[in-house]
Amino acid sequence: MTEPAPHPAVGTAVDTAVDTLVDTRTAPTRRVGRAALVDAGIVAAAWLYASVRIVRYGLGLDDVAYATPAQQVTLHAWASGRMALWSNTTFGGTPHLGNLQTAALYPGHLLSAPFPDLVGPHIELSLHLLLFGVGCYALGRSLGFARPAPAAMAVAAMWSGATVFRAPLLVHFPPLAWVPLAAVCVHAVVTAERPRRAMGR
Repeated sequence: MTEPAPHPAVGTAVDTAVDTLVDTRTAPTRRVGRAALVDAGIVAAAWLYASVRIVRYGLGLDDVAYATPAQQVTLHAWASGRMALWSNTTFGGTPHLGNLQTAALYPGHLLSAPFPDLVGPHIELSLHLLLFGVGCYALGRSLGFARPAPAAMAVAAMWSGATVFRAPLLVHFPPLAWVPLAAVCVHAVVTAERPRRAMGR
């Protein structure tokens, strides 16, 4: 004997229920994806605007007379396969590796290497500004802030007066650009289960 075929209405109801379940599960993912794209667009637009402001501001006297020549000493030494120990570009000769303001071991200088000496710093500073904004966004997300707060944090950080003043300074801004991501790492360590148990003991 053959079993009776299910009523078409039953099959249709089952298919509808399955489709509804799949849509319910995928809808949050789609919403999160769209929200992430919107946030990325906001951060990117804010970064581009702030980068234009950096270019318009130009390099200051300190960058032209000190920071950029010091960076060129570092890059020329690296291109020759050696470490920059001494600089002849300022004050008749000064220690280069021992001067913290030269950042003689900072690999971020390589961002300037493919460009002319007065263009490379703009590129490096602009990319560090993007790092700063993305770090602020990541910090807001790691702290559990609801959207659009993380994107607003990134925009406010990149457009703030302090950032506009410091961003064109090659000596000052690159170290500051890493601070938000460092805060994200600290937050991740402090809120992890193992460090919390160790601190509780």
